[in-house]
Amino acid sequence: MKKLIFILFFGACFFEVHAQNWTLSGNANTTTSNFLGTTDCNHLVFKTINTERMRLLRDRSFLGIGTAFPQASLHLHYQIDSRLCDDIVMPFDEDNVSGSRLLHLTTSTTGSNPYNGFSVFSNSTKDVIFVQNEQAKFLLEGPGGGLTIANNGNVGIGKNPRQSVKLDVAGSIGITGLWLDHSTTTDWNYASGIYVNRNYTKALSVHNTIANSEVFLVWGNGVMSAKKVYAEKMEIRTDALSCYWPDYVFAPDYDLRSLDEVATFIQENQHLPEAPSAAEVAEKGIDVGEMNMLLLKKVEELTLYILQQQKEIDELKKAIK
Repeated sequence: MKKLIFILFFGACFFEVHAQNWTLSGNANTTTSNFLGTTDCNHLVFKTINTERMRLLRDRSFLGIGTAFPQASLHLHYQIDSRLCDDIVMPFDEDNVSGSRLLHLTTSTTGSNPYNGFSVFSNSTKDVIFVQNEQAKFLLEGPGGGLTIANNGNVGIGKNPRQSVKLDVAGSIGITGLWLDHSTTTDWNYASGIYVNRNYTKALSVHNTIANSEVFLVWGNGVMSAKKVYAEKMEIRTDALSCYWPDYVFAPDYDLRSLDEVATFIQENQHLPEAPSAAEVAEKGIDVGEMNMLLLKKVEELTLYILQQQKEIDELKKAIK
């Protein structure tokens, strides 16, 4: 009974194949003249319930699933209605993308024409080009996050990119070497920027792997820590300091200590008045700007002492003469 059913089924298939004028003699015996396909100028069409589902073009190796007009080596189209793609599309304009389309994908939400969906191209230099045809984000997702390309070209890694930056990263970036090449036609532009929301965030850190230590730091409050600083010029503005340039020493009403007071202070404290002690410097360091102003103040006070002594010397000379 089973053999009879098999023979009837095979016979039905055989006659159905020949009814469609196909030549089919099995996979083992396929030749250039013994194959499943077409010999005329028509496409190879696959249907179910008499509705086209898949088409292989007659003149190139373009396979369309859900479309009667494939425009890539593989064109997958989510067929929304009974209309075929070639009824409603125009030829694709590749002026903005140079290359051959290898893959085209659409879904139920992208629309029915090749201007929509997602495409993969390859050009003459073997570059691979991924194109999101909609004005929407292009996402590459993994278990722990992914990459987002916004419709304006901005790229986000681990987050949606902000409108104001071309590359927006949530997390750390490991870079073997970094060069910034910035050019603009106006002044006061940013070549790079670091934004922090706390004073004691390490905004910029240089870590020496040989010494295994941080050798340069810029904190969120603007404080900089460095081993050494080499510069052709260093400018410290008084408007950034908490005290004034000490020209007030030469004012007529300036209260200059007597030399006896200075001598007593030095004897008791082992350093000049207002100057930090060696212990204070060892503990807290010094402010270069404030120390320079303090040194200038002491030089100006010393100048006043010299002028006072010179006046006394001149008076003594007159008295002696």
